[in-house]
Amino acid sequence: MIIEGLPSFVLGIVAFLALPNSLDTAYFLDAGDKALVQARRDAEYGQTASAQNFNWKDALKDRKVWLMASGQFGIDTMLYGTVLSLMIIIESWGLMLASRVCYLPSNYHK
Repeated sequence: MIIEGLPSFVLGIVAFLALPNSLDTAYFLDAGDKALVQARRDAEYGQTASAQNFNWKDALKDRKVWLMASGQFGIDTMLYGTVLSLMIIIESWGLMLASRVCYLPSNYHK
């Protein structure tokens, strides 16, 4: 398992260090390309000056962020719990093939 995840981990670090943080620091774009990208970015819906001044500290203090995150965590927990335990329930009824066909993530099952 560690060997399978190692290339993704290394590539993630390389991408984090190698890719530019902004349009101004994109060394591989010339002035014309930067102007084109900026024009397309300005035309996008929701591109405002306040949206460009994102602050993680302010986001983590917002109650709406925590509410949405806890809701998403609860939904994901219920989803995985249902999918993984439903296979066991269906197989306890003696329907081995139905559990394998209907729910393909059988690699999570014993």
